[in-house]
Amino acid sequence: MKADVGAGRRVAYVARHDGSDMRVSKECNSLLAAGFDVTYIGWDRAPGRDRPDPMPRVPKALYRRETGFGGGAGRSGGLGFLAHLRRELRRARPHVVHCVNEDLAFVAACLRPPGRYRLVCDVFDSIALRWSSAPAPVAFAARAVARAAHAASDVILVTDEARRARLGKHAAKAHVVANYPVDPGRELAFALPPADGPVRLYVAGSLTAGRGLETVAALLEEDAGIEVVCAGWVYDEPAQRFVELPGVSFHGTLTPDASLRLAAGCDAIVALYAPVNENNRMASPNKVYDALCVGRPVIINAETGISAWVAEVGAGFVVPYGDVAALRDVVARLRERRARAAEEAGRLRELFETGYSWTVAEQAMLAAYPSAR
Repeated sequence: MKADVGAGRRVAYVARHDGSDMRVSKECNSLLAAGFDVTYIGWDRAPGRDRPDPMPRVPKALYRRETGFGGGAGRSGGLGFLAHLRRELRRARPHVVHCVNEDLAFVAACLRPPGRYRLVCDVFDSIALRWSSAPAPVAFAARAVARAAHAASDVILVTDEARRARLGKHAAKAHVVANYPVDPGRELAFALPPADGPVRLYVAGSLTAGRGLETVAALLEEDAGIEVVCAGWVYDEPAQRFVELPGVSFHGTLTPDASLRLAAGCDAIVALYAPVNENNRMASPNKVYDALCVGRPVIINAETGISAWVAEVGAGFVVPYGDVAALRDVVARLRERRARAAEEAGRLRELFETGYSWTVAEQAMLAAYPSAR
């Protein structure tokens, strides 16, 4: 990467998070390494608690208010965060404001003085897709905010071509920056889990009721010969109960590298998304590519669009969402697979090396940035 790509241009990277999110940290670190002067403007929802910092060289301006994630918790303190954002944007005087999701891009567009900064709308989870199954007035408002953000943005980043295709007339200024991991090295794929004992499933990321936790919990209750290794952000009460179950080893919030190393000690990575809205059905999760990176199969539900690709290339197992019997069958197949674990790890790792590392996504992101100058 050329360190002079950014040429000292100031970027304010804005998200409703404390900066420990995997994609956020990858993008900020890449922008910093490319020569941009990056400031992260975010929300610390657990002030005073220890957390890993996967981007220690990036200055942070955090709004500190104790609250949960999502729903009413996300609204609690929302006005305070918006005031914080307005104040920090004035202080940073950025050339580029890089916002995670359309709601923040919409706010940044409203706050932008004429010609003051370029706007990048980075769509992790589109507000229109997240609220697609909500009552009609809410869904309409979400679509309106999304459309306004797309129109106001100079550059739009999306995680896959399917999401880019949904942007209509704004697709021309959209660029795909896929959810690929930073490669820790191919040797990790061959640090295999134990050949005997319980099957280990890795459950990580945003831990919430709509991520298949109840299905995994049902297998644990059956004593189906599994252990669950878990890490991430606990979003709700069902997730809190899950991480406290016997048979679940919860490791809290990790850096992306530490998460990959924990995943490598497991037999498979779980990526289940309740098909309750378009956002979940169009999920393009980093877990699929994390699994390839460490040479482990992914377990994904059939209702997601990417599941067809997973089945086609043999990257893992596809099950109906909420189907305990299907997941039980996968566990049995994982146990049988241990006899050829090294061979399977090598095959998946070779697939990863055909072009699914962060280096590829990073190049796509930096190529988009000149049009934001």
